[in-house]
Amino acid sequence: MVTFKVDKEYVFQELKSLLNDDSVFKDEVFEVLEKDFPELVKEYKSNPSDEVIKRYLNLVIDNSVEEYKVELEKYWRQYESNILSALFEITGVSIDTDITCYLRNIHWYPRDIDKQEFALCAQDSLFNSMSTMIHEITHFYYFKKWEEVFPDIPKEQYEAPHPYWHLSELMAYVIDNDIRIRGISYTTWIQSEYAYQWFDNEGKISIQGYFDRLYNENITDFKEFLLKAKKVVDENPGLFE
Repeated sequence: MVTFKVDKEYVFQELKSLLNDDSVFKDEVFEVLEKDFPELVKEYKSNPSDEVIKRYLNLVIDNSVEEYKVELEKYWRQYESNILSALFEITGVSIDTDITCYLRNIHWYPRDIDKQEFALCAQDSLFNSMSTMIHEITHFYYFKKWEEVFPDIPKEQYEAPHPYWHLSELMAYVIDNDIRIRGISYTTWIQSEYAYQWFDNEGKISIQGYFDRLYNENITDFKEFLLKAKKVVDENPGLFE
């Protein structure tokens, strides 16, 4: 079950992390923050303090966020049971603890595999938020099965810029293209950037197209699909470059 939260402490810690981001996404992070809250970024650069962040919390979480939370939760509950059941049927694993969805006015969409939580922007359409929710929750099921099949792979390799992170991003689209997900409601995007990148030099099939086909060939055995997908990545080290 998904729990929806509007939490100032979460947002404070998130902003503090984003404003000091030094990850592979740092340029994207600052582009988003400068667009969403330019005055916050400007002030924080000249005075990098907690007090500056706290002054902007009421903008990052305003009354509209609470209203959006009510609307999104109502929308999600219509499909939740069917979506989670489909992901269980596909992956063969269940998630018995709550998944947390945080809401705030930032166009940035982090997720934490260990904590089973992610964040959405309360300025997005309900359609886009549903799409993102399905995508992120698919990650949780995917990685639970991945860890079961490949227990010796360090969790650091689940994150960018590792090839297995790229694979996981692609896999969410591949899995969500399954009619068992897509047929519940037309609320998810099924084309990733890998749908427009070639798997081979002759351009006969895209990267996503190749894995879509591999998935459909092993649609009744998700473990076998993961074994074959990992082998493809291992044998093609430049696949996601």
